[in-house]
Amino acid sequence: MDKKKKIIVNIFGNADNGKYKMLNRHVDKLLQKPEYVGIEKQFNDMETEPAVVKFCKVSCMNPSNLPALLMSVVDETGNEFFMPNPEPDKKDDVCKTQKLYQYLGLQTDYTGETKGVISGAMIESIFKIALSL
Repeated sequence: MDKKKKIIVNIFGNADNGKYKMLNRHVDKLLQKPEYVGIEKQFNDMETEPAVVKFCKVSCMNPSNLPALLMSVVDETGNEFFMPNPEPDKKDDVCKTQKLYQYLGLQTDYTGETKGVISGAMIESIFKIALSL
């Protein structure tokens, strides 16, 4: 990872939501691994204006599919940018329908075979891609 850049895993949701709590536990567990020590977590509480504004800027996440996570990078000037999905058309056997198309992230798919669960394996897959960019 470039020493001048900071990678952030943005979590969007409501702190009282059970799915958010599970997602948060998975992220916290992964962030304890040495290979992910450079990634910082930021909670975006969807009951606050700054979180809603940030969520709207993403424009490719569905508010019905929260909680969600999105990777971003902060450059040396302090500007935050959403990380692009390097292969948006590639089938993803780990993340399935929960992987975002335009940006690198996941949203909860309540209709798919994953039954609305964002697993640790899915998150780790996204972290690995983020660190490779």
